[in-house]
Amino acid sequence: MSGPRRSSAASGNADAAVTRIYLIRHAPHAHQRTRIVGRAAGMRLPEASLRIAERLAERLAGEGIAAVYCSPLDRARETAAPLAARLGLAAEICAEANEVDYGEWTDRTVEELRAHPLWERYNRCRSLTRIPGGETMVEVQARMVGLLERLRSAHPDQAVALVGHGDPIRSAVCFHLGIPLDLMQRIEVAPASIGILELADWGARLLRLNELVR
Repeated sequence: MSGPRRSSAASGNADAAVTRIYLIRHAPHAHQRTRIVGRAAGMRLPEASLRIAERLAERLAGEGIAAVYCSPLDRARETAAPLAARLGLAAEICAEANEVDYGEWTDRTVEELRAHPLWERYNRCRSLTRIPGGETMVEVQARMVGLLERLRSAHPDQAVALVGHGDPIRSAVCFHLGIPLDLMQRIEVAPASIGILELADWGARLLRLNELVR
């Protein structure tokens, strides 16, 4: 795979500029699935995950990626760094790619939150539930979709990598596939996984989701 092509069987528009975006979730951290670390400071990747980031870079090195973008959090930056270095690029930090702002739930364990009535509602109705002191998923989706549009405008007929977080990536995929946010947890975006989304004037096309590199 060497990058996007100027073609779209779905649209019939062979001249449309296509931007291919590699949606990469950061490599796993020490509290994956047990604690809502959110935007808490100091969450670095363990040695095993740094090695996974190196393998991600190896997997993507031949994809014709012209630019690397990432969330400002350490775990995303550390995942993006080997790819950027291999390509001779600097990873550009994008605030819009940040993790969900979990507000008062930041650094709480999942077990603690299960006793909170709003936690159950949040997981049933992501579209309407605001995290105490944090974001709604609608707000997360809006910033992610806006970022992808910005990347599309900046990189017509190019491929770019965006390293971020599970739920923000899911929200963007939901938008472009027309899936309600309340069903977003049906989409698996595992740590250190790769998705490929193509964007053009004719719309969007998901080429791949949750490719695992180990």
